[in-house]
Amino acid sequence: MKFHSIFNIRHSIFNISLVAAFAAANVGCVSEDAATTRAISSLITGMDTNAVVWAHELATDSHYSKTLGMVELGRVRMLGGDFGGSLRAFNAAVDTAMDRNERQPVIKLGDVGNTVLAATITDDRTRQYYLPAYEFNLALQYTILDDLFLGRHEDAMVDARRAVYAQDQLADKYGADVAAARADAATNSNGSASLGAADKAAADMAPVLEQTRNSWENAALWWLTGLLFEADRDAPNAAVSYRKAYELAPSNPFVAADYRRLAVKEGVLAAPVASAAVRSASSAPMASLVLFYDESFVSRRRAVKVVVPIYTAVDVDIPVYQDKSYVPSVVTLAGVAGGRASPALDVQSLAYRDLKEKLPGIITRAVTRAAGQVAAQYGANTIAHNQSSDGAALAIMAGAFAANAIVSAIRDADTRTWATLPMMTQIYRGPVAAGKGTLVLQANGRALEIPLMFAPGETRLVYVADIGGSCRVATATLAGKGTAPTYFVGPSLLGVAARGR
Repeated sequence: MKFHSIFNIRHSIFNISLVAAFAAANVGCVSEDAATTRAISSLITGMDTNAVVWAHELATDSHYSKTLGMVELGRVRMLGGDFGGSLRAFNAAVDTAMDRNERQPVIKLGDVGNTVLAATITDDRTRQYYLPAYEFNLALQYTILDDLFLGRHEDAMVDARRAVYAQDQLADKYGADVAAARADAATNSNGSASLGAADKAAADMAPVLEQTRNSWENAALWWLTGLLFEADRDAPNAAVSYRKAYELAPSNPFVAADYRRLAVKEGVLAAPVASAAVRSASSAPMASLVLFYDESFVSRRRAVKVVVPIYTAVDVDIPVYQDKSYVPSVVTLAGVAGGRASPALDVQSLAYRDLKEKLPGIITRAVTRAAGQVAAQYGANTIAHNQSSDGAALAIMAGAFAANAIVSAIRDADTRTWATLPMMTQIYRGPVAAGKGTLVLQANGRALEIPLMFAPGETRLVYVADIGGSCRVATATLAGKGTAPTYFVGPSLLGVAARGR
C-alpha cells in the first residue's frame, strides 16, 4: 500500500511538472514586451515595416494573443496610410468579439472576475486575449475612420450604428459584470487578501483614474457617431450621440456646443437668442472643420510583486501602471481656423480603469496559484518526513521542488495590452470659409501645416496621429462631398520627453 501511495504521488508530481514545462515552453510566444518596445521605436523613427512584421507575427503566430495582434496590425497599418489593410485587421478583431446570431449580436470581452479557473496552473499569460471594453471601442472608432479615409461613407454609417449598439450593450452588461466580479472576489476563500492588494494597487493609480468613471464608455466615439449622423441628416440619432458624449466630457467646449445645438433643434433645450453678428455670419458660404488629434503612445503595464499571506508570506506577480497622469499638449489652430483643441478621450485613464476593474480577479487567480504551490510543497515535505525510505523521500522532494521551480518561473503577470494606442485624443470643431487654405497646428514651439480644400457646406475631418517622431495626417469628408481623402506624413509637435514614453 505504501508503495502504491508513493508511486501515485511521484506520478502526480511528474504530471504536474510536465504540464508546467509545456506551459513554460509556450509562454514565450505571448510575452511581447521587448518586441513591442522595438516596434514602437520603429514607428517613431519611421521604420513602419518592422512594426508591421511584428504585428503580423503576433496576429498569426501567437496562440494566445491573436486578437491583440489583429488590433496592433490594424493600428500600425492605419498609421502607415494602408487604410484597407487596417480595416481588414480591425474588422477581424471586432468579429472575434461580436457573436452574430438570429436575434442580435452578442459582445464577448472575456472574464472580468475570478471564477474562471483557466491558467491557474501556469499564469494569466496563457489565457486567451480578449479585447477589453476600451480597446474594443477604439477598434470600432478606427474602423469608422478607415471607412472615411477609403471614401466609403455608407460603410462608415453602418459602423457608426454598430458602435452605438456596442456601447449601449457594454453599458448594460459589462458594468454589471464588473460589479459582480468584485462581489464574487469578496466571497472567495482568497478574496479578502486579493481585494486588499487590488485596492492598494488602485490607490497608487488614483490620480489617473480620476479622469474617467469607467473603462467601457468613449466620449470621442460617441461624438464621432454624432458627427456622422448629423452629416447624414439624422438629427434625432445625432442628438442622442452628442448627449452621451456630453455626459462623459461635459467640460469639452466642442462636445458641449454640439449637444446644446442639437438639443435645441430637437426641442430638448430652449433656443438661445442669436446676436446680429452671428446671424449675418451664418449667411456666408461656410464649411466646417473637425479635428481629431491623437498624441504619443499609451502607458505600458509593468509587473510587480506583492506579498500576500497564505500560510506564510508569499509574493505574487501582478500587472500595474506606474506612469503619472499624462499632461496633453496645448494645440492651437491657425490659418483657415483659429482656436484651441480640447481633450475628449483620456486613453491612459481608460487603460488604468480597465486594470482596476480586473485586478480582483487577476490577484485572486495569482493567489490561488501561489496557495496551490505552497500546499503542494507542504504536502511533499510532510510525506517525505513520514517515509521510511530515504530514497523515496528524496525522489518525492526532488519532484516537488522541480514542479515548484518550473511553476515559479512562469508565474509572471500578464502585461499584454494594445500598446500602439495613443495616450490622449483631443478634438476641435469650428466653421471655416469654403475654398482652398492651410490649417496650421502649433504646439511645444513646433508647427504642422495641413493643406485643405473645403466645399460649401462640407464638414471635413482632419485626423492627426502624433507619435513623437512624426505626425501621420489623413483627411476625409463626412458627408460624401468635397475632395478625395488625403494622407501624408509631417513633423511631430511633441517634445523629446513625450517621444520617449
